[in-house]
Amino acid sequence: MRPSTRAFVWAFLALFALCGLAGIEAWPFSGFRLFSHVRTDQVAGWEVTLVDGSGAERPAPLGAGSWLHVAAGMERLPDAERLAVCRAWARGAGVEVRVYRTWSPIDGGSPPRRELRAMCRL
Repeated sequence: MRPSTRAFVWAFLALFALCGLAGIEAWPFSGFRLFSHVRTDQVAGWEVTLVDGSGAERPAPLGAGSWLHVAAGMERLPDAERLAVCRAWARGAGVEVRVYRTWSPIDGGSPPRRELRAMCRL
């Protein structure tokens, strides 16, 4: 085996081990989180709702899950950025935007538990 091939294989294995130990998910390397995390009877998620003038709450029409990473960091955003995100999500269809952290039972027998994490009045 050529020295360059041997060096590549050792570097690949070292990087593979490092990603596994540090929990880094960088394809094709894996931290194996799928198999190493404890499963519970609840699934955590996010919910963004719009509140109209009468106080009625309804889900915000955000499309596919591309907004999830924004909702997760919403409470840490500066006020001006949070308001800009809320305006984009509301698109004039509400007077308030609320971001909830949710925990839903896997069996689906009871409604999800919600905790308000961020709120914007428009």
